[in-house]
Amino acid sequence: MGKKITTASLSALALVATALALMAGASAPEHEITLIARNMAFYTPDSDVANPTLKLAPREEVRFTFINLDRGIDHDLTVADLGLRSSVLPGDGSSMTMSFRAPAQPGRHEYTCELHGRMMKGTLLVQ
Repeated sequence: MGKKITTASLSALALVATALALMAGASAPEHEITLIARNMAFYTPDSDVANPTLKLAPREEVRFTFINLDRGIDHDLTVADLGLRSSVLPGDGSSMTMSFRAPAQPGRHEYTCELHGRMMKGTLLVQ
């Protein structure tokens, strides 16, 4: 006759599996953010809000994809106080991805196109 697996046994197995994953260096999934340059502003793919505030958790791993769809106009993406700078991309659908860890302390960090900073700037909000 086989032994029954109890809820307590399953909970213990789940805790052991979690501990092993942490010990093996498994990291939390990255927060994926895409910003699209179009009409001289930044947008997320699912919104028409220009230059949106992007919210991050402290120490969160972030994967930032920047796409320039502003036909005929070069743009870049910079978060100067976090040391993030993309290449200047032509407005032909060119893209690039940058990965970084959000700061540990809550705060506001400006993202901008250095070529068009008066029109193209938003906020990364770590909270």
